[in-house]
Amino acid sequence: MGETQDLATRACKGAGLPWGLAEEAAFAVSWLEQRDLPGLEALAEYLTGIGQPNDYHAGFCPIGNGSWISDTGSWFGSFPLDVRQPLLLVPFIAQVIKQNSLILSWSNNQILISANNAEISHAGLIVGRRVEHCELAADKQMTEDTGRLDRIPESRSEWIEVLLEFAQRTYAPASEMSRLLGAGAGINDND
Repeated sequence: MGETQDLATRACKGAGLPWGLAEEAAFAVSWLEQRDLPGLEALAEYLTGIGQPNDYHAGFCPIGNGSWISDTGSWFGSFPLDVRQPLLLVPFIAQVIKQNSLILSWSNNQILISANNAEISHAGLIVGRRVEHCELAADKQMTEDTGRLDRIPESRSEWIEVLLEFAQRTYAPASEMSRLLGAGAGINDND
């Protein structure tokens, strides 16, 4: 999961998000993936949907809104909310839940969120690129923590490729001078 967080951070930086939001996004993706929810897909779709670097709107940003929820310890005043990739809000909401559980819903999606856990309340989670209108409602039913995954499932590999493309934007291009100064194998590659 450490590699997943690192990739998410670099991809967000490559997409033009500030460091703080990139680190929060990495937390959210790792949290979702540990619970077998498609965090990589949600982040890849979010970054693809915002366009060019620095072309994102904080009002629709699930990471910015999620950070506000986490920082204030409350979701009151946040919902209803129009946001891209509402799934990325879930880890932040789960951090502030003390008891009972909540249902986050948008389009045909519903996710049951309890303290430090979340599960899809019906089949067919849809991850898309458009701005969604989200509602958060109380639910009396508690869910149990279903455990954590140690590795990302193979089915997420296509989303890893999308995030790697964004991460590539953060790398400095190789030059003859950088090789002479010790970057890479240098001019004497004897492998």
